[in-house]
Amino acid sequence: MAPRRISSALARAVTLFAALKPLPKASLNMSATSAPPLLRMNLTRTAPTSFDPLQAAIQLGIKYGTSSMAGSGAPSSVAALAKQLEVAYMNDTILSDGSTQGVYSFLSNQEQPVQLHNYANSQYYADISIGTPPQKFSVILDTGSSNLWVPSSSCTSISCLLHSQYNSADSSSYKKNDSSVTIHYGSGSMTGKISNDDLHIGGFTVPQVDFAEAITEPGTAFLYGKFDGIFGLAYDTLSVDHAVPPFYDMVNRHIVQEPIFSFRIGPSESDGGEVVFGGVDPSHYTGSIAYFPVTKQGYWQIGLNQVQMGSLTLELSSAGAAIDTGTSLIMVPTDHADSLNKVIGATLDADGQYSVPCANVSSLPMLDLTFAGINGSSSTYSLASSDYIVKMDSETCISAFSPMSTPSGLWILGDVFLRKYFSVFDLGNNAVGFALSK
Repeated sequence: MAPRRISSALARAVTLFAALKPLPKASLNMSATSAPPLLRMNLTRTAPTSFDPLQAAIQLGIKYGTSSMAGSGAPSSVAALAKQLEVAYMNDTILSDGSTQGVYSFLSNQEQPVQLHNYANSQYYADISIGTPPQKFSVILDTGSSNLWVPSSSCTSISCLLHSQYNSADSSSYKKNDSSVTIHYGSGSMTGKISNDDLHIGGFTVPQVDFAEAITEPGTAFLYGKFDGIFGLAYDTLSVDHAVPPFYDMVNRHIVQEPIFSFRIGPSESDGGEVVFGGVDPSHYTGSIAYFPVTKQGYWQIGLNQVQMGSLTLELSSAGAAIDTGTSLIMVPTDHADSLNKVIGATLDADGQYSVPCANVSSLPMLDLTFAGINGSSSTYSLASSDYIVKMDSETCISAFSPMSTPSGLWILGDVFLRKYFSVFDLGNNAVGFALSK
């Protein structure tokens, strides 16, 4: 029986990317203060009741971040941050189990757990509330974009009507702003207005945050999403309409202990993982955390020196990798996608999707990614074929190497990579850290 095919319209949803215009940075206050509790977010995975190729195609690789990087304030080279990072982490100590505990440690007696959900290993979203009394929304926690937005009660798009909608008239803490906002996506534009209200996340309230009320939403991507909106976690250089990103507000108002957050993306229905705002949990990784300087402050972009797979070696000294929790797959330049998929024997069908025979997956080579570290160092992280091949059903195995058009050669590493590696996003030191998840 032939594998089920995915329509070309849905295949194009896999490469949905935003084109956000970079704007001036919002302020970030990192002055010393007494340590507040950490915000811990536990993830659980909820799988679809049955395989639906239409929904699965949309869920795989929906991207809500930007395809262009903001350059404001970015260092000119990896070396520019080397000394800063060396000092920042020189006091780390290795615990008996090999994990690293330094200035950012996890304090279990201060946690505030929040349930998150994982739909089909392709959407990781959290429940938040906005307003007084709280209005509940599910949002993608997205390190590839910077704005917080949810559907507005003024929105009449079908994608809005099928999701929770914010009604300012029902909130006593709402403050009117009404400046218009437009976020451009590959399939059209999300238009709306900026509003201001209290954000409730975990056991905490972040007073008077900027967020967008979506009045129109483009295409079918948001229609089929299990989430209502987006909670952007990228740098403020990507923020549309000067809105202060929610994590910056959490730092400025001392809601979190430190200006960092960490992800463990779980692999199963019973263990979806967790997110911690303000710290890391050493019980969720093995060995030590290796940190890599952010090379451009837009995405969480780090240096990617080399990629190896079987007989193929790609030297990428000028390229970068964006670490993106809002992307399911691994998005790479078209020529790299062609080369990688050729090595694994993947074929490109009429819908623009690479796939391999499921029977061949166990014999495919490892993928090795070498990132630029501090002081000229580098570290290599590997993915097995079981990591980079997405099994849709018993007959359909999709390659995670999805092509995109990018003049910079940028790679985007999504949940396929992050399910294997625990990740730390350090806003204070402009660095991303990895360790093997457990």
